[in-house]
Amino acid sequence: RHGMGNRTSMGRKATPASIVIGLIVLAAAWLLSPKNPGGAASGSSSASQRAETATTPTDAAERASVASGGSPASGGPSTARGGNAKASVTIASWNIEWLGNPSQRSGEGKGVAQDPADLAEAIKRSEAAIVALQEISPTASGNGRGTDNPRSRELDAVLAKLGGGWEYLLFPSRSGDQFTGFLYDSSVATLVSDREGDAWRIPVPTRRSSQGSGLWVRPPTAVKFSLGKGKTDVVLIVVHMKADFDGDFATHRDEEARALAGLLPEVRRLFADDDVVILGDTNMTSDDEAAEKTFERAGLKDLNTANARTHWRGGGTDKIFVPQGQPEFTESTFRVIDHDRVLSRSMSPAAYKRRFSDHYMVLTTVRVQSDDD
Repeated sequence: RHGMGNRTSMGRKATPASIVIGLIVLAAAWLLSPKNPGGAASGSSSASQRAETATTPTDAAERASVASGGSPASGGPSTARGGNAKASVTIASWNIEWLGNPSQRSGEGKGVAQDPADLAEAIKRSEAAIVALQEISPTASGNGRGTDNPRSRELDAVLAKLGGGWEYLLFPSRSGDQFTGFLYDSSVATLVSDREGDAWRIPVPTRRSSQGSGLWVRPPTAVKFSLGKGKTDVVLIVVHMKADFDGDFATHRDEEARALAGLLPEVRRLFADDDVVILGDTNMTSDDEAAEKTFERAGLKDLNTANARTHWRGGGTDKIFVPQGQPEFTESTFRVIDHDRVLSRSMSPAAYKRRFSDHYMVLTTVRVQSDDD
């Protein structure tokens, strides 16, 4: 009874202490209630949201880069394909030794056909949007625009590996082999037809040089590309000059250079553009060769002034000449994609020669800005 009486007493008569304790319990229950906007459930939801939006410094930097026109991979201005909001576009030149006719290849490459998958991977890794081509053997004619437009099975296979948007043009030589051309990503660089047709075979003389060989057996050809609506246009002239095969033909090359340089004003007039670039396999053996000086006097600047090695056995025969004083080229530098950089894995020069060519790919960038000519 005593025990029961005590319980009955506590239940029926509240003391000051019990009132305080009861108020504390009620307050705690209300604070933890889901109906309270600041309660535990809401706090848990806010914490979850903070966890979902939290970023590392790298995440934040990538988002800032993309917002300013960059890409997560580069962290800077984007030169990736697609769209025209790029700070610069990469152009390249590549002599792909006797592509389509491996029996004519020499040394380690003799009889070895290049793998289109390898070529496509090299082009992708270079990030070039336009590649000037040399030594392409045609395997068919006609592409819907006339029978004088040659085709290449090998380049068709490369296009399939590169994906949508890539196209090419080939330009015949006077010997019937070793054509030149352009491979380009049409989502970045579009052809501009300021004259009838897409390209102009520059009418250089074809007489014999003072050294007895025919000038410009592989005639220089000009094509104009637009890098965006109202943005930079550039006229590219692909060249493949006389090689020192069975002799020193520096004098012959200078005669070729003088013939082409004399027609550059006509190129600028016909295409209504001062942004004219000459690129390709010049076969020049030094940066003080007479042909080099001829192009410089014509207002061009050789980007390979250091005579960087562009051939697997040495020598800077592959060059890119850009116009002097044009703002689109003030930041252009010369780069070489050699045997150490052509694929994701390094290889020896001899392995490169067998698998690709005796020449390395060379490239530079063109600034994309409001067109000024």
